[in-house]
This record gives sequence, structure tokens and C-alpha cells, in this order.
Amino acid sequence: MRVTISIMIFFLVLIMVPVYGITIGMSTALTGPSQDLGLQLSQTAQLYFSSSPLPITLILYDDHYDPAPALYNTVKFITEDKVDLLYGYLGTAPVTYVLPLLKCYEQDNIRFFFPFTGAEPQRTPPYNAYTYNFRASYFDETKALVDLLVATGHRRIAILYQSDPYGRNGWEGVKKALDSHGLPLVAEATYLRESRFEESYKAQVRILSTQKPDAIIVIGVYAPSAGFIRDCREAGVDIPIANVSFVGANDVQKLLKEAHTKRLIFSQVVPNYEDSELPAVMEYKALIQGTSLRPSFVGFEGFLSAKLLVEILKKVPPPFTKGKLLQVLHDTHTYYLGIDSPVQLGDRHRQGMHQVYFTTIQDGKFVTIKEWSQWQK
Repeated sequence: MRVTISIMIFFLVLIMVPVYGITIGMSTALTGPSQDLGLQLSQTAQLYFSSSPLPITLILYDDHYDPAPALYNTVKFITEDKVDLLYGYLGTAPVTYVLPLLKCYEQDNIRFFFPFTGAEPQRTPPYNAYTYNFRASYFDETKALVDLLVATGHRRIAILYQSDPYGRNGWEGVKKALDSHGLPLVAEATYLRESRFEESYKAQVRILSTQKPDAIIVIGVYAPSAGFIRDCREAGVDIPIANVSFVGANDVQKLLKEAHTKRLIFSQVVPNYEDSELPAVMEYKALIQGTSLRPSFVGFEGFLSAKLLVEILKKVPPPFTKGKLLQVLHDTHTYYLGIDSPVQLGDRHRQGMHQVYFTTIQDGKFVTIKEWSQWQK
């Protein structure tokens, strides 16, 4: 009888003690033209969340890198799934479309963490009040690219960009950076958002090469960007071609022949995942070991942003509530992720990193560019 009573008391206590968890909503491209980026981000983040000591549930919805499904998914996250926060959305257009929802559902205290875009809308009022960014902005990346190209003697810079808010934001960053040097944008061309690698980009090559640029900056995604690089090289355009981080450098490399990968520059917002001296690199590679994932810049960013989010959530005293999370975010905290510099984040520091790194492809591998003499015009 005593044993039975003890068991009953034990189960009664279990029923009375509430189970607390943290639910995260992530809308991303699991299919469609940017699915490789979305899968790398989401799968790496899921691995990290699953390995953390916190009771995190990640709900994933596919938006195909399309704004309309992202909008629908976000409403579902907030009204039906009752998520505690949003995380890791992919792309400028999807992110830009969902930002007004954060203000619309302001009473729900939903915060948006670490979207995979360097665009400006979530960095400026009124939507910066609801968003925390991990990566450097496209203005940071394009300024760094233009400054280095100019420093190595390039004065005639052209641009190819995706015809959407992402591409236009990158165009604006390049234009502002060139204006600061008193230089014009010598030529520009665009491609449509749904363009594929197999298509011809000879028309864009012709438009740009007519103005005799000595460098081209591409604001694009991996398939059309790789197709444009292919057609440039096959047309004999052998000038430096620079790409911002969103392109997905690893996916560009997969699509191109080795002969087409010479004189390519990729700006990155995280250190090189080949740098084995960084503790975070070793931790990242250990995390994905034994899985189908291969090291990449996008995957490494997904790992670092997931790690940063977990470190923030660890500061929230249990049981977790959105109100307690907002209290943690009110003050600026310094986080050490195992990379070359600490990350500061809080209400007064809503962008964790501003660093821009540069890589190129040598002997089939990505190497960090430290010496720029080889790029001298």
C-alpha cells in the first residue's frame, strides 16, 4: 500500500510540474532556386539546437525563397504554433515581406533573430526594434569590396545584380561606395529572380563588357551567378569577378569547371571554415561529422548563429518566457563563439558582427585572401 501511495504521489508531482520549452519558427528555402542555402542553414541549426542542453523545438516551414509563402508561414508561426521567436529566414525579399507582421503582432513580443540577409530594412526603423542581426550588412560587404578593388588599381567597376530587393540593395551599396571614391558605376545589368544556371547570360556579358570594366561585382544567388561567370570566362572576360556572401560560394564552385574559377573573389561574413586554428571551426566540423552535410560558409554561418542564439537563451532564467528574454536583450552582452573576435549583442547593438572576410579559390579549395598584390591591376 505504501509503495502504491508513493507511486501515486510521484506521478501527481510529475503532472503538477509544468514542462517548459522554447519553440523557434524558421521559414526558409527547403525547395526552389536557393534550396541548397536553406538546407545548409536549417540542418546545421537543427543539429546544434538538438545538441544543446536547452529544450528547444525548431519548427521548419518551406517558403521556396518566395515572399508570399514566407508571409503565410509567419502568420502560422505566431497565431497557431505560438512560437517564442523567429530565426534564420533566408533572403531579402522573404524577410522584407514579413517585417510588418512583427509590428502588427507587437503585443505578442515576437523577436526576429539572425535572418540570412545583409539588407537594410530590418536594420532601420521601425523594424530594427524587433530584429537582431548576426551578419555584416550588404553595405559593409560592398564597401569593403569596392575599397579593396580601388586600392588595387581598379577604377572601372561594373555590376550584375538580381532584379529584386536583394539585388537593388546590393546595387545601392556598390553605388554609395563608388561615390565615396568619386568613381562612376561604368555599367550595370540584371537577371530575373528565377533564373537557372543552364540559361545563357551572354546578353548580360555583352552589356557589361562593352563598357570595358576592369572588375565586376555580382549581387546574386549561386545558380545564375555561376552561369554568368561561366559565360564571362568563355567570352574571354578575364577580369576579377567579386561576389557577396549570399551567393553561396561553395555552390558556385560546384557548378563551375576549375578553369572558370580563377580570379574570383568572395566576400564572407564569417571566417574561413578551413581555418583549423579557430575553435569554432573544429566544433562545427565535429558537429556535422557523420552526417550528409559538408563544410561550407553558409553552414558555418548557420552553426555560429545557432550557437549565439543558444548562448543568449542560456541567460534567460527558467522557466523561459518572452518577457524574460526581452530583459536579457535589453542589456548588451559579449559572447565568445570561438572565432577571431567576440560578438556584442543587445538593444543598443543589434548587429553582432561587422567584419568582412575575403576568399578565393586555389587548387580547388577556398583560401583567405591576405595578400592583395596578385589582384593589382
